[in-house]
Amino acid sequence: MLGNVTGQAYVGGIAGRGNGITIEDCRVTGTITGLQNSDTGGIIGTSGGVSSIERCYSSGIVTGRAGVGGIVGACTGRTTTLSNSFALGLKVERTIANGSPGRVSSGSIMILSNNRASDRMELRRNGNVIAPTSDAYGRDGATVADSVLRNNAAPYTALGWDFTNIWATSAGYPLLRKVGHIKPTSITVAPPHSIIPDTGPYNQVQLTAEVLPANAMNKGVIWSVVAGSIATVDANGLVTASWGAGTVTVRATSVDNPGVWGEATVLVQHFWLYHEVDRYGCDYLQLEAGDTATLDPVGLVPGEYITSFVPDDPGVVEVVSLDPLIIKGVSGGAVQIVAETNFGRTYLQFAYVPYLGLNYTEKVIEVGESFELGTLQSILGADVEIDDADSSPVGIVAIDPSDPYSLTITGLRPGDVTVTVYAEINGIDVKADCKITVTLDYSDVELST
Repeated sequence: MLGNVTGQAYVGGIAGRGNGITIEDCRVTGTITGLQNSDTGGIIGTSGGVSSIERCYSSGIVTGRAGVGGIVGACTGRTTTLSNSFALGLKVERTIANGSPGRVSSGSIMILSNNRASDRMELRRNGNVIAPTSDAYGRDGATVADSVLRNNAAPYTALGWDFTNIWATSAGYPLLRKVGHIKPTSITVAPPHSIIPDTGPYNQVQLTAEVLPANAMNKGVIWSVVAGSIATVDANGLVTASWGAGTVTVRATSVDNPGVWGEATVLVQHFWLYHEVDRYGCDYLQLEAGDTATLDPVGLVPGEYITSFVPDDPGVVEVVSLDPLIIKGVSGGAVQIVAETNFGRTYLQFAYVPYLGLNYTEKVIEVGESFELGTLQSILGADVEIDDADSSPVGIVAIDPSDPYSLTITGLRPGDVTVTVYAEINGIDVKADCKITVTLDYSDVELST
């Protein structure tokens, strides 16, 4: 600000009074005058709340009747910070007899840090010159030769002033550069590569976008998925996976400069169990009783592992170990096994131990009576081939092999017999027994005397 400001109360070159404000990288050159018993400062008259004034300077004359300071007149609490600033004016004067002005601020209850004052500045109270306080970092700041403060960036850059983008040296004190609208020139998305599961409580990843340069005026971005459909991204860069597997490319595009964007890839992993036997286009795993099979977990993400693998019928299969994942066939039947990981994902594995089922395992018939022993497939769609059937001892029943899937049995003479049926199911040899008792109906027998 270049010019003069005169006011009745709370007078400053940038603001008269502010609560919870931030003032950075500004300058005031001119005469600031407060007429009533209120605070007057080169940058701001009175500040309050959690406020911050940083990297500013005031040059000229500041005059007032109450709290008078070269940069800040006064503050209303200990939550205002004035730092890395310069008081470069000719004079700071309090026009009444009591109280003291300050080259930086009239009071020390605010937080003062790394402030400087030109040695040309004069402090006056009611027309009389007074000396600065001895506390170099208090309300009067540390004294610096005025010649050092002109046409020299060093004293300012030492306090964090940006002479590349904001400030410029001149024959006198620093000048603010003419800053146009600064647009983003690059965006970096982090992490650049992520792997997440498709389900469970961990199927999300938070992406962030770093927008440069640091002083870009609008750092807003628009998030979108530009390749793939296995995940979505919300307005804040949170990626959520859908069920399945695949890769998506997520882009953060500058709101202010749509030609600038950054991208990251997210790999979505689907969890399942691989095994060599996969019949009928389903996930049945076939085992012979007593045999073992190793299943390979597929789609686990870094840090994920199987915590449990529980069959619903331990009489059909048993779990030998979890790492590696090994199961063993126990007896004929079908079973469902639930695999669960530490990331809360589950997978339902079906296992099958082939067996041959008959309509009967025990049967009582009479001589001359027939029935169909029949064979039952152990699972729907299984490839069942009846190879043979015999009886022991022979001669008690007759077996009609014309329809091996019906197997008509006829009683020939009284006695006990075991009929054994031999079959091949999905390439595995199996057999099943039926115990038959053949009796004679004596009611039809005519006794002679």
